Amino acid sequence: MGYRTGSVARVFLGSLIGMVWLAVFDGFVRVVSDGGARPSFAAALFVLGAALFVGAVVGLVLGAALAAASVRGPARPATAGVVEGLFRAPVWTLALGAVALAAPILAAVPIRAALLPKSSKLAAAADLAAIVVGWALAWIVLRAFGQRSGRRLSRRVAGFLLFGLCVAAAFGAAKLRPYLESADLWNLALTGEFALAFGAVVCLLPEAQRLARVSAVAAILAVLAGAAVVYTLETRAGIREEAAADLRPASWIVTAGTALVDFDGDGFSPIFGGGDCDDRRDDVNPEAIEIPGNGIDENCRDGDLAPKPPWPPRPTFLPLPAGVREPKSIIIIVMDAVRQDHLGVYGYGRPTSPSIDAFSERAVRFTRAYSSAPTTRIALPVLFTGRTLGEIPWDRRMFPFGMLDGVDTLAEILKKERGFRSAAFVTHRNMTRKWGWVQGFDEVNDKYVLPRSEYESVSTGEGLAKEVSGWIEAHKDERFLVWAHFLDAHSQYLKHEEGPDFGDSDIDRYDSEIWYTDRAVGSILQKLDALGMSDETMVVLMADHGELFGEHGSRSHGGSLWEPVSRIPLIVRAPGVGLRVSDCLVGHVDLAPTILNLVGIDGGKYGMSGASLLPELDGAACPKDREIVLEMRYGRLSAPNLTALVGDKYKLEMNNSLRSFRFTDLEADPDERKNSRSQHPEEYRAMRERLLAWTEVYGNRELADIVARLTSDAPPAGAERVDAEFENGLELVAIDFGERRVSSDESPDLQFYLRTSERIRAECRIEFFLVDGDGDVRFKSSHPPVAGTFPLRLWPLGRIVNDGYGFEFRTKQMKGGRVGTGEYDARVGIECDGEEVRAVAGDVDRRGRVRVGKFRVAKRGKGREAARERAEE
Repeated sequence: MGYRTGSVARVFLGSLIGMVWLAVFDGFVRVVSDGGARPSFAAALFVLGAALFVGAVVGLVLGAALAAASVRGPARPATAGVVEGLFRAPVWTLALGAVALAAPILAAVPIRAALLPKSSKLAAAADLAAIVVGWALAWIVLRAFGQRSGRRLSRRVAGFLLFGLCVAAAFGAAKLRPYLESADLWNLALTGEFALAFGAVVCLLPEAQRLARVSAVAAILAVLAGAAVVYTLETRAGIREEAAADLRPASWIVTAGTALVDFDGDGFSPIFGGGDCDDRRDDVNPEAIEIPGNGIDENCRDGDLAPKPPWPPRPTFLPLPAGVREPKSIIIIVMDAVRQDHLGVYGYGRPTSPSIDAFSERAVRFTRAYSSAPTTRIALPVLFTGRTLGEIPWDRRMFPFGMLDGVDTLAEILKKERGFRSAAFVTHRNMTRKWGWVQGFDEVNDKYVLPRSEYESVSTGEGLAKEVSGWIEAHKDERFLVWAHFLDAHSQYLKHEEGPDFGDSDIDRYDSEIWYTDRAVGSILQKLDALGMSDETMVVLMADHGELFGEHGSRSHGGSLWEPVSRIPLIVRAPGVGLRVSDCLVGHVDLAPTILNLVGIDGGKYGMSGASLLPELDGAACPKDREIVLEMRYGRLSAPNLTALVGDKYKLEMNNSLRSFRFTDLEADPDERKNSRSQHPEEYRAMRERLLAWTEVYGNRELADIVARLTSDAPPAGAERVDAEFENGLELVAIDFGERRVSSDESPDLQFYLRTSERIRAECRIEFFLVDGDGDVRFKSSHPPVAGTFPLRLWPLGRIVNDGYGFEFRTKQMKGGRVGTGEYDARVGIECDGEEVRAVAGDVDRRGRVRVGKFRVAKRGKGREAARERAEE
């Protein structure tokens, strides 16, 4: 039989009501899992309006598709009919159909997780394919077994059963939300809840002609009402921002609505809260690079702000206070994921940290110390460079991003200026030299870096402490810097039977891991005492970040800037510095300049933007205007892009993706349950202005400097014009060889001048070839443009980008093991996402590469001699 009008209407209403229910479900889960924190009325109205708008559009599309299918001839229902048919089939058929429907969706979770790093579109296609395959399998089950005899459920009973499952799922999801932190798992839960609500509506609605009229009226009202609500809130910027701050975890509903009206394809719309201030340019949006002072508001935040900091920078170098002595050596101990409020010295009731508590009796303990970033991979570079995230050169060819060599680290400066020997004792696979975090350390002990399958299930602290103690004893007569990173309290928590029995829950085992780490740290401190080194050695004891255990509906770390994950223990002991408790605001970024200051070095001349903490160590009053910046960037692909400003009393968090702000009075609301911007409007506006100003100056300094330094309207006069274009729109405008004759032992530097007139989102590499007279490739070198620090998707359209690259004639790159002397054809190619991109304009060879002239390789040393002779002439 074909589709009847009522069936199409039920599909529409099922989609509409299912989406509205999903908005209610999402809000309910957030309130329960977040300990009672309620979204604002504006946020609730905003999400409901988006649900009406998106649900109506989805329902209309599905209904139109069903109606079109019915015109082509008899067909079995493939959506609404599957739900109704399954529940009117025998019970055992229902069970089999449910399995058939759920299996593809469950199977899509690992597939989606694997595809997401490569392409969000492929991940979305996997979601859609899973749903389609699930419906198809359920339809096959219905066709094959639906007509057999057995106990059957009425449509009404089936509808009430599904509705009951909806409600039960809401309560279950509220309890499980902290364990569904993965975007894939939460998307699966949302998909399942929508399917239950859709099925309940379809089964409960009657089959009648008047239903079609009702659905038509509902369609018009839903689209108009939904669009009116979200547009009205969007045009009132203050309400929109407050609503957006409270959208979690329902923001994806609004995202779906904004995607329908994103005309320039940059992921942001000009209406419905999208925040795009110019939808004709895809390089202008809330996440674009802001270049201060160029007259363009690239990131849609209050115009083009002047390039000046929001507050005067604090000094990086001060005279040593009376009695404070320069330390001979320095030890930095980082305890991964250890919360401040789980140590006895910070008021915790359990005996988790007897060694640390004793250590603090001879040191300065900071009560308001913050992690610069709530994940190790971006907190540590800040710690060792004294720079904020936007000031560090990142290698974007890797994920998580590594750190490039273009900045001096603490270990390098101490070695160069004071002759310090340095050693890093690491326990995580991302702390090896490959990632750049241990840049400058003379020795890197990675003995306890375990395989991924083991590093969170094997204890390493005791062994690591022995390695550290042994090294210190062997080098006790030298000046040294030691960094030791203890990983045991990170993630999968083990119970240590030799310590106190705190229990078997996650938080109990976490406390057991802290006790185990404390014992290991204590053995290092005891070794210093035994060697008589305690009075001349500076010891910094700290965490890289904290941990969440269900607060705000989250677990673990790396996706938020809440206090439990941002506030860290920090205890510093230095020669001549006495016992003291400091309530001053300090952060990771301050530690490198402070350490350098104590040994007589000004970190400011090395580009450090942190402050020297000598006044705080000496007991000076806390500066009332001091504010700390927290950032969550370069994290998991599913993690939000966040920046926060913490002051003496207030905290302002900005979601850079949603362009929203959350303002908290930390004194009145230490658990961060309420967005208090309306209660403190003047303080909010002033703090917002400072945060935006800081973001403009420091947030993207690395990329802004690249744009200013490496882009131009035309290539320099000395470059040779090429004017070649590739299929993806990338143009090779010019090239500068420097010298077209080099010796085989040289490392030539090439300058490529590239341009694109359309946005390229693929990962591309520039290839350089030397081809002999027989057409054979004798040399090939490949590199990402601008060393991977400036992705093509961020390039300013129509401007020339200078990509400098130096290559070496290495054996593995050469045919026959070497490049012989002689003259070669130099050619340039492009590879994007693993596939060759052919040139369509210019001097193109049959392989789609561009010929860029002759290149001569001379005998070893001859190229230098020729260049010197030309220079002398």
